[in-house]
Order: sequence, then C-alpha cells, then structure tokens
Amino acid sequence: MTRSYDSLILHVMSGTGNSLRAARWLADLFGPGGATIVRIAKSYDAPPAPDRNSMTGFVFPTHGFTAPWAVIRHAMRIPRGTGSDAFVVATRAGTWLGFLLPGLSASAMFVTAFLLMLKGYRIKGLRGLDMPSNWTALHWGMSPKNAQRIIDRARIDIERLAALIFSGKTHFVSINNFVELVGGIALANISAGYLLIGRFALAKLFYANWKCTSCGLCARECPFGAIRMMGTDPKLPYWTFACESCMHCMGYCPEKAVEASHPLAIAMFYVGTFSLAAALGAWIIRLQPGLSGIGAGPGGAFVRSAVNYAYVLVSFFLVYVLFYYLVRIPLVNRLFTYLTLTHYYRRYREPGIGGKDFTEGG
Repeated sequence: MTRSYDSLILHVMSGTGNSLRAARWLADLFGPGGATIVRIAKSYDAPPAPDRNSMTGFVFPTHGFTAPWAVIRHAMRIPRGTGSDAFVVATRAGTWLGFLLPGLSASAMFVTAFLLMLKGYRIKGLRGLDMPSNWTALHWGMSPKNAQRIIDRARIDIERLAALIFSGKTHFVSINNFVELVGGIALANISAGYLLIGRFALAKLFYANWKCTSCGLCARECPFGAIRMMGTDPKLPYWTFACESCMHCMGYCPEKAVEASHPLAIAMFYVGTFSLAAALGAWIIRLQPGLSGIGAGPGGAFVRSAVNYAYVLVSFFLVYVLFYYLVRIPLVNRLFTYLTLTHYYRRYREPGIGGKDFTEGG
C-alpha cells in the first residue's frame, strides 16, 4: 500500500473490542513500526505532537447517535495538529438479519472531526463502520457466526478507506456519509439528550448479581475508572456517573455477573420525568396567588430547566444508591435478576480480543 506519511497515531476508545479491532486493522495496513495506538481512557498521557509527516486517527464507538463524552473530552485535550492530517472512524451497530442491516453513527464522526479542525488538524476522511451490535444492556449478544459475517465486511471497508487516506487522498463524498449527515441533523436532539442526561441514566443501571465473587476485575479494567468496589462481606461493584456504558464489564466478567436492570430503568424513567420546577411553582402559587406570573420569560425558563436538570441527576443518584443496597440482600438480588432481561442474554466480546488487549494498550 502506498503511504504518504511517516507515522500514524490512533486514538481509540473500545469496550468490547470492536473499535480496537478496527484500529488494529488500520495499524497493520499502515505498515510495520509506523503506528501507535493511544487509549481513550480516564488517565491521560499526552501523545506525541503530530507533525506534517504524521497522520492522526480517531476510532471509537457510537453512543446515542453521536460521539461518547469520553471521545469529545479527549479530542479537546490532545496536542494541536499544526496542519497535520487526520481522519475519523465511528463504529456503529451493524445487525445480521440474513443480510447486513447497517447501523447509524449520525453526528459521531462529524462532531469529532469539527473538534479536530478547531485544534488545527486537516480532515482527510470520515467513515461510519458497521461492526457487530454490542449493546447487550438492550439486546441479546450476536452469535459468533453472524458477528464474523459483519466483521469480514468491515475489514473490506477499512481496506478501502486505508488505501485512500494513507496515500494522501480524501474520503468524504459517499452515500454512507450523506446518510450519516442527514441522520445526525435529524437526531441532534436525541444526541444532545444522551450527552446531557441519557448517559448518566444508563450508567446507573448496572449491578452485580449473586454470581459475583468480588474479584474486582470489572473495577480494575474499566477504562474510565467508573466502577468502585464498595461495602464489606462482600465488596460489590458500584457504578458511578463516569460510566460510559462501553459494555466491557458485562462482556468480560468471568462469572457473567454484571447485569443492567430493566426494572430499575422503568423506575428511573418515572422518577426522572417528574418536574420539580412545576411542582415548586404550583406550591408557591398556592401560598402566594399573586406570584402566578413568577418564572415567566426566557430567564424563568432557564431557571426551570436548571432546577429540573439538577433534580434528574440527584434522583438518579439516590434511586441507584437505594437499589445498590437493596440488591445486597440475596433474595432481592435474585428477584431483580430474574426480572432483568440481561440475565438471559448472550454476552458479547469481539472474537479474538481478550482483557489483556485493553490493559496492555492495544
């Protein structure tokens, strides 16, 4: 393969191994000794600053039809590009139904590319890449046979992309990218809602069922340091708001003890949709009818939104703390687990990718 660059720096976020696999393909296609993989994680070790003879790549999963917050934060922290070239690959949830049903990364690669441009990079390529859908908090893990079908197709797509951008050409105009752009615009509200609220709610759905041995593997391997081992006799994992729902803990727990509680999701929905601002306003008006006009106008709308936003986050936290201590009771744990669909789901991890592949940096 013709190569117009001396080195390649790949910034990679991966939970089950899909994006890590794609990054390794790119590194192999670039050539021996030329590529460095930098993990997007809680700890931040500044990568070498790029120069005109190097290329920078971002490879990461799509969350909420956009880039995960960890990727956005990382893109804002890396060294300035000083005119060097860059590209973005957003892996998305492909599904096999006798044929490939493509996923949608929507705004994921455009948001990341825009941030890189602000940092002085020249974007040479964008690609939404179908990899096996791995959101096992929502659905059954894909069978190895069907997952491999999608992986084989993804390899072909990566080879086509690499042949263009590594030789100095560009990859922008395609039906794939046009669909992603339209989807990103249409789903912008959902993506914003995910970044502001949804990711925190999803973070608080995880817990350990009675099979947990308190080994602490999930806490040690969490890329974002979002899991703490808490309590005594036994210590159990506790998921914080730093969780990015990357599915690593669920996919790699040796006991298959990590669950995402669907009954808890229903409870959080009902608690979170309560409007504290409206309730406070009604209470004030009952006490002082003459204050019925209070909170009107743009300023009042902002205050109401701020009150409700704070309430939602606090309510998620309090509900989860209560839930965490309840499921420490064996009978309650079993009850919630039997009512949780993830207990019956097949887990998913990228074939051929193990836990050490993440801890050793890719």
